[in-house]
Amino acid sequence: MHPPDNEQLEKLEVDARSIEDALVTHARAWARDQGSFTRQFLLQEARLTVINQAEVTDTVVDEVPALKAEVEEICDELAATFEEWSASVDLQKAKTLAQNPRNTFLKLTAQSHEAFGNVFIRRRYNSGSGSRDRTSGSPNWHFYIPETGTARNPAMRYDASAAKDLSDLWSSWAAIARQINSAKDQIQRSRAARLWDADLVLPSP
Repeated sequence: MHPPDNEQLEKLEVDARSIEDALVTHARAWARDQGSFTRQFLLQEARLTVINQAEVTDTVVDEVPALKAEVEEICDELAATFEEWSASVDLQKAKTLAQNPRNTFLKLTAQSHEAFGNVFIRRRYNSGSGSRDRTSGSPNWHFYIPETGTARNPAMRYDASAAKDLSDLWSSWAAIARQINSAKDQIQRSRAARLWDADLVLPSP
């Protein structure tokens, strides 16, 4: 193995480890940010639901304090879910997140999404989903997110901008991983050539 080959590979591997550390750090920060952001979003969604469906609220006036308490508990549990996920992040989780942040977000919010919908549907609020006869896996509650172009949305809103650093890091890691594989391949090819050529005696001209 030629020293220049070794040095290049070692440098690439150092760079890759640095990016991997950054991926884990950013993944943990992403989870904490999303937990706080989504907690506030759910609290606002609850307030909008009570106001926008005031005719229903009038029929459950006595239940509003209990409803508010249930919503706050769901929000606290959601924030805790993100905190727990943040604390558990390893490199594999960070890589999975970086490749598809929205998918991870939807998985982490699924239980709270369902619980949130249930506390309102139980009190006869309109879920906005068009039908109570849901197919398996479909959401039980559509959220008020007017900027999406429709009045209701089947998924919680999340801060997509928080995923940009993860996306950039993933692209950098993937590029270095390709370079590492290429360098290793070249080293192996050079070693094989030297092994073959070592005892090869070429005929004299």
